[in-house]
Amino acid sequence: RISIIAVHGLGGHWTRTWQAPDGAIWLRERIPRLFADTNVVCRVRSFGYNSAFAFTKGETDIAGCAKDLIDRISLMRRTDPEHVARPIIFVAHSLGGLVVKEALNIAWIRQSIYDDILANVKGCVFMGVPHHGAGIARWAKHATQILRIASLGFAGNANFLVTLEPKSPEWLRISSDFVERGKDISFRTFYETERTGNILVVDRASAAMHVPNEQVFAVPGSNHRTICQFSNLDNERFSLVGDAVLGLVQTSRKGNDASSRRERATIIPEV
Repeated sequence: RISIIAVHGLGGHWTRTWQAPDGAIWLRERIPRLFADTNVVCRVRSFGYNSAFAFTKGETDIAGCAKDLIDRISLMRRTDPEHVARPIIFVAHSLGGLVVKEALNIAWIRQSIYDDILANVKGCVFMGVPHHGAGIARWAKHATQILRIASLGFAGNANFLVTLEPKSPEWLRISSDFVERGKDISFRTFYETERTGNILVVDRASAAMHVPNEQVFAVPGSNHRTICQFSNLDNERFSLVGDAVLGLVQTSRKGNDASSRRERATIIPEV
């Protein structure tokens, strides 16, 4: 049994972020089919939150949103014992990756409470998630334009922009702590190849974490918005992400059979 937890980014929605123009939601319709011929039971859930609040009120609200995420996972585990030993794979789009990283940082710091969760996170699929200076500087420098062309509907305030600058203490803390603490997690990183408006929001240089347990892929024909949307007929683009998810699941199952690896759990409303 595997739990896949999706986390949308700034201005996103727990279902619409992942929904193609034809209405297809690949997390709900295509991911389960990957495991149809296996003995893996895959439950896909999506974390919905007020990203306008989390990313425009200041840096402390990112931590609050991340705490909400990890607490929801913990609640799910306590109320449904079936989920206790399930490995977790996160799928995050854009700045949703920041929420995931901070949630796992919190779990690491408070291991006495969240150790069983931390031990079962086996992989992260990051889609258009900016990790390094060039990408973050671009977010800060062109913030208003980027938010507008991404149809986010609002512009962040000054605290939000400061948080995204490459020298921001908060950003550096989240990123550096996560890289150090994520050594036992496998990463599949995807970046866009087409511009949104006239901006390539997250290119390879800003998407890559540069850690040994990471594989980095371009998603052809994708911009910052469509990188996480696949129609039912879009086999070429989806196969990259689908194969990555399948590979992480297979790796997590092997890890669960080895006594040297720890284990983890599940979460929120199903997609």
